[in-house]
Amino acid sequence: MIKALTSAAALLAACIVFMPSAHAAALTGSVSLTDRPWVCQGPVNLASVTVVIRTAQTDAIHLAAGCTGTIGRVTVIQYHGDGIKVGPGAHDLSIGGGSIRCLAHDVGKHQDGIQAMGGQRITFNGLSDLCSSANNSAFFVNEGAAGHQVPDTIVCVACTLEGGGFPVRIGRSVNSGVRSSRVCPGKFGSVRVSPGIAQNPVDVGTVLVASIAGVPLCASSGSTPPANPAGPAPATTTTQAPAAKAEGRHHRHRRHAG
Repeated sequence: MIKALTSAAALLAACIVFMPSAHAAALTGSVSLTDRPWVCQGPVNLASVTVVIRTAQTDAIHLAAGCTGTIGRVTVIQYHGDGIKVGPGAHDLSIGGGSIRCLAHDVGKHQDGIQAMGGQRITFNGLSDLCSSANNSAFFVNEGAAGHQVPDTIVCVACTLEGGGFPVRIGRSVNSGVRSSRVCPGKFGSVRVSPGIAQNPVDVGTVLVASIAGVPLCASSGSTPPANPAGPAPATTTTQAPAAKAEGRHHRHRRHAG
């Protein structure tokens, strides 16, 4: 009996020594990358994250499983993929502001400024998301094709949103959407909520920005980043919006894997 208890005690001690901490130290400071995506996979308390994607065929920022905490400001300049992608397992994260500028996308790429396919309790505050080259949306919330997690409480508060057929699209999700935000009209409209698919969608205090001759009068429309450096870019297109048939596929609520 004593031997058995001693063995059990030794096993418990080993578990205590080698078990990873549930309270890992948060990443601090700032992140700045060019032509490399940034992936958040743990606690953060960052002042800023800047990602510029000019030549790499990749999304800019991935908020992945384990990502939690605060980011003071994000700055994204994107010529190829999505601006920010939210995946299953990211949770309880607040982003204080910043900007997303999408100026082109790869051929065949389904581009969004923010694409949330999972995550829980993530708030974007005061973000200027002008994804002018998006062929879907500036802010798109919809469970991913693999069905790992329904996005829950993914909200853009006091944001400015432009890009795609509908700048705001709220698909299969819970308690997600926009609050007190300015939305510039897209080719097909401004805000699309999928009835019966979006549970308790958030569309509160939304201001639809006026347009003249079809050109939206967005507050930040004059702040365009420098053009992409000269050079061949055969895999990039600047198509502004999909054809009506392509938009129709989204209306049938197909899940999207990004």
